[in-house]
Amino acid sequence: MASQAEHLLEDEISLTELALKLWQRRALIVAVMGLASLGGLGFMLAKASQIRTPITHFINLTAIEKGAYPNGTAFLVQDIVSPRVLSELARLTGYEAPETLRDAISVSLNAPVSIGIMKKYQAMLDRRSINQAEIDLINAALAEELAAVTDDTARITVDYQALGLSRADGEYLALMFPQSWTHIYVRQFRVLDNTRLQGLAVITDLPLTSGLGGLEAERILRNLGEGLTLMAEDSRLQSLQTKEGVTPADLRRQISDFRAVYMSAILSQNMNISDAMRDFYLSDLAVKIEQMDDQLAGLDAAIQEIKDILDRQKPDAANSKSSLSSGLAGGQIQLGAGAIAEIISLVNDSALSSYLTGLFDAQHALIQARSELRTQIRQATTAAPFPEDILDRAQATLDAIIASYNELLGLARQMHRRNISELHTDLGSPIILGSPLPEKGPLILALSVVVGLFFSVFLALILPLRSHA
Repeated sequence: MASQAEHLLEDEISLTELALKLWQRRALIVAVMGLASLGGLGFMLAKASQIRTPITHFINLTAIEKGAYPNGTAFLVQDIVSPRVLSELARLTGYEAPETLRDAISVSLNAPVSIGIMKKYQAMLDRRSINQAEIDLINAALAEELAAVTDDTARITVDYQALGLSRADGEYLALMFPQSWTHIYVRQFRVLDNTRLQGLAVITDLPLTSGLGGLEAERILRNLGEGLTLMAEDSRLQSLQTKEGVTPADLRRQISDFRAVYMSAILSQNMNISDAMRDFYLSDLAVKIEQMDDQLAGLDAAIQEIKDILDRQKPDAANSKSSLSSGLAGGQIQLGAGAIAEIISLVNDSALSSYLTGLFDAQHALIQARSELRTQIRQATTAAPFPEDILDRAQATLDAIIASYNELLGLARQMHRRNISELHTDLGSPIILGSPLPEKGPLILALSVVVGLFFSVFLALILPLRSHA
């Protein structure tokens, strides 16, 4: 018992001396740990200096619709980084080496929310016991959702470090980059001019007393109708008014009234003035009607053929829908070769139905156009007595209609330019995504502190204490 007590006492004394020795060497321990921490911090900063942290700037493509500029020209992402745009950027920012900008700037269709969307669908794909059919459905939904948020948002990335610029200069470069694109494509390429509103103006001097004037009146009225239809399709242009308060809807009604009241008399009068012109005009209308008859015959044959195909496939389509519905009702998606064939059959039927609808629309348009031509022939060949001043009243009415239309067209073009004065809007300020520090920077720093602690304790224990005289 005595020996055990002495052994415990010796251990206690040894631990006490050890703790005392460490306490006496506390300055050494702190110094070594500090040096190790500084070493880890220096290593982390050295790694950070090698990491590229480009500036990211998101913009909303306000004037791009369905992949095209307002003038109908196709929009490409490469337009934003075209050589002319980069030269304009260098001019606006004072950058002296525009040829190096191309490698340091990139543009892609991307939106900030796309990161969250990707994470959401990645979580779906990471589920266990997911089959290939579900994977395909998830990928299709992902592509559709990404397209919905990225088609009108562009992501601009500027590697300012590669250009030797400061962060502030890089942010300024990112802000001025889309402005340079706007300057070039709006001023030089005039992409904001809506081509649908171009070429719609009509002549104002149209004498109805001549044979040519009477024939031109019908063509001009059709052109007016096309222009007014374009204005009616745009909700922003429907409220336009002339100085006299005439709206596009009012003008369409005036054209309809003019046709009903005056066109028969004008065409009948002019056809009687010039027999040669009348014969040529009527012959041209007859040829157009024959062409429409041939086109309608072809459409009728195509429509009937598609109807026959759909009628033959109706029983198979019903069976396919039944089998697929029963499979989905069981909560499982099992697609064998037969089920895939059934899906393909259903897709083909849907495509044929859509194509058939398009044929019906074309058929209706041709029938309506043919009816209008036949009406013109009847108007031109019907000689009805009318007051002598009817041409004067018709002339005044037509001149007023044309003047109101040209005024509305000018207002529509001005409104379009006011509504779309820029190609983009900035979505916030330029930012740096991610951290400029290494991914494992905190771990490196913590490890250096731990290593320094162990090394300092080791030194404190092996170094002898100074003797006191």
